Amino acid sequence: MGLATSKRSHALIDPALSHRLRAGLPLEVGSVWDELETAWGRPIVVDLIAEKDRRPDGARAGLRTEAEPVMIVLDVDQTRPASVLHELLHFRRYYIDRVPRMVGAARGPMTPAKQEAFRRIGLLENELEHLVVIPQQDAMGHADLSFWEDGLKKYVWTRVHNRNEIHWRYPIALLKARTLGLTAVELEALGWIVMYGFEAEAEAFCTEALGLLNDKVGLVQLVLGRAPVERSLVRLQRYDPNVGDFVLTDDVF
Repeated sequence: MGLATSKRSHALIDPALSHRLRAGLPLEVGSVWDELETAWGRPIVVDLIAEKDRRPDGARAGLRTEAEPVMIVLDVDQTRPASVLHELLHFRRYYIDRVPRMVGAARGPMTPAKQEAFRRIGLLENELEHLVVIPQQDAMGHADLSFWEDGLKKYVWTRVHNRNEIHWRYPIALLKARTLGLTAVELEALGWIVMYGFEAEAEAFCTEALGLLNDKVGLVQLVLGRAPVERSLVRLQRYDPNVGDFVLTDDVF
């Protein structure tokens, strides 16, 4: 998930893209696709990532979480099943399980500072969802943990000097490493935490967060206590099938 892309009317999207992507999936991933289409009550829409929207990191798939979700891919014939499954699991959580998502509170004029804050909120939301989605992928044998491990290693190895950033970066890396069973990264993050002298605090955070993986509101409340985002700008939305769109919840942080 997490690809910022140009929106295109569903009427302009070729339905054959969805059929071609589904046809190339292995049985276990195709079964998830079929299960979600049944629960959703209509076909999963697939579109191509426009050339101007392609990211430098080479991301090959994403999910536009609009009123009507759209899975976006670089190439329907070359997209890996792991990438498709990843987006299907995001789809299930938001649209079928109706797990709330963090968004920026759209109050007042948009400023560069607020735009950056909204970007951080979106990244944080994606990271929290990955605490659940990637282990689900792994349980199905399609997680490609080496990809996630490489990214997490770079995150841990990037030196930071701001105290608030230190007290966020290493505990969240420790939490992600433990969630994904990445022992080497866990030890690396723990080493920095011990060096900076807040091991008990970080361990308490991880323990509490692991207990809240099935409570998104509680997890967001906990994480906002240390994440580098402005709490007052954070709101939660939940998909409402009666409205056919995401609506704000009453949760205030």
